[in-house]
Amino acid sequence: MGWFRVDNTDWTGLVTQTGITTDNTISVSGGSGKVKAYASFGYLQNKGTSIGQKFNRYSGKTSVDIQATDYFSMGLNMNLTYSVQEFGQSNTIIGSFVGTPANSIYNSARGLFKWAQPYDSAGNRIIYPGGDVAIKTVVDEWKYSQDQRTNIRAFGSLYAQMDFGKISSALKGLKYRFNFGPDFSNFRNGIYIDGQSAASSGINGASLQEGKTFSWTLDNLLYYDKEIGDHSFGLTLLQSATKFVADPVNTVRGTGIPFASQKWNALNSATLPAANLTIAQNSDLIKRQLVSYMARLNYGFKDKYLLTVSVRSDGASQLFDDGSKFSMFPSAALAWRINKESFMQDVKWINDLKLRIGGGVTGNSAIDAYATKGRTVPNFYPVGSSLQPASLPVTVLANLALDWEKTTQYNIGLDFSILNRRVSGVIDVYTSKTKDLLMAREIPSVTGYLTTFQNIGKTENKGVDININTINWTTRNFQWTTNLNLAWQKEKIISLSNGTQPDIVNNWFPGSPIGVIYGFASTGMWQYSDTSLLRQYALNGNNFTPGQVRPIDQNGDNKIDGNNDRVIIGHTRPRWVVGMTNTFTYKNIELSFFIYGRLNYYFNQGGEAQTAPWQPASN
Repeated sequence: MGWFRVDNTDWTGLVTQTGITTDNTISVSGGSGKVKAYASFGYLQNKGTSIGQKFNRYSGKTSVDIQATDYFSMGLNMNLTYSVQEFGQSNTIIGSFVGTPANSIYNSARGLFKWAQPYDSAGNRIIYPGGDVAIKTVVDEWKYSQDQRTNIRAFGSLYAQMDFGKISSALKGLKYRFNFGPDFSNFRNGIYIDGQSAASSGINGASLQEGKTFSWTLDNLLYYDKEIGDHSFGLTLLQSATKFVADPVNTVRGTGIPFASQKWNALNSATLPAANLTIAQNSDLIKRQLVSYMARLNYGFKDKYLLTVSVRSDGASQLFDDGSKFSMFPSAALAWRINKESFMQDVKWINDLKLRIGGGVTGNSAIDAYATKGRTVPNFYPVGSSLQPASLPVTVLANLALDWEKTTQYNIGLDFSILNRRVSGVIDVYTSKTKDLLMAREIPSVTGYLTTFQNIGKTENKGVDININTINWTTRNFQWTTNLNLAWQKEKIISLSNGTQPDIVNNWFPGSPIGVIYGFASTGMWQYSDTSLLRQYALNGNNFTPGQVRPIDQNGDNKIDGNNDRVIIGHTRPRWVVGMTNTFTYKNIELSFFIYGRLNYYFNQGGEAQTAPWQPASN
């Protein structure tokens, strides 16, 4: 009997590296009694854990506050960032292609055969390790594939505030504030895939995508505060408007790039034949608007019992004008400062202790602009020797009764500070229910449409959030602090558009979480000793071989089929999310490290098997 060696190539080890992040900031501040100013410049550099991935960001910030008079002040904050992200291997297909790259070089490496060799005897990389023309190597992929994403963003806020109480004593406590926040963004995504890349069939290709967005928020706020004996009152009125505009996204693609150094910077008819160019000029202009009104009343008695009641009305442009565009969202909260009670005065080790309870309704109108309007698409038909313009309806039926998706949440919380404020924290327990989910629903095609948006379905969510801060050690020049975060959450779907029947297409199952893995559960691998059972499965159309993953036959009919043997294997959203940050400060030097964990969830890594021709055992 001969012996042979089977390679065990660590493909993921060939494409990974140690990730390093550096963040540098320089700032300056100053001012006088009337004017205060601040400016900073920062540079962040991140080297990813996969070779070819990195992120660089340059940022600048400036703020100015001016107290022009006793009753009038104004100021601004502006932020400017320029970032360049190297995403690494791209799974964009440009031109003809053989194979299937994953969404990252790491996942592409996981799909390669462990027993295949990355290099030949001369040290050259093997393009098709394992001999499968649909699976290419990841060796040196970062030399032949680049996905660069640049973004320039400028955003900020401007405010002006008037204190009428400084003008007239009769108006004491009355203030008006105006806020305006613009946000500009310009992005550019360039992709180059060399002919030697794992995402190419042998021809150089590149694409360039550009677009920009602009949004703004405008707030008008009116405040009135009043104290009468042990009672304090605070009234806030708000009128707010938000607008978002996305300009057309233009994309240029080309194949047969003559020089790799050109990348995506010369995609035009002067360097490439017209047949190799694809120019997609998207003229769709997207606009969304939100208008809000809010009233909030704060009441306090002896600073021990606190009550907040508010009501908000929001109107979204994506919804219709039949009365459902606007909806009301009330909320209320009650707080009790226990440490201010007389029976707590002798408890010196408790500095602060506040119990909170509250509830309210929030809304969601997160639907793409115009998706609910029953719009049409252009169509041209021949009349004689000319084309005449016309239009066709889209496959989405407009729903005039579409309303806001609403979530009702209740929570109880505890804020505390003990041991001379060396330990402080917040504990929140909450439960929420969401109804009238905004979802697309399939409808009979005889209507002339395929889907429509409806308010259907209900979900339920409950959880616990814990945040604890500790001062572990402190001296004149040194301090060590710890921040601990723990969050537990459990969710489930209560009903869908078809009641409690599962929606297998979207992977939604009433009674289960939103994110689940639905498929064939497995129990080990098929062995040569399973010969007789393998033959029974083969008679039913399941041709398994030793070395393959062995699925569980849920109904015991010696047949594996999707209708009877698929089950919910687990949930993909973690039950627990934990994090801990330790910070050490010595004079003006600070060192910190962060530990993060996601617990109690499942991750689908795909099936892996090593198969070989089956042969009966022989002596």
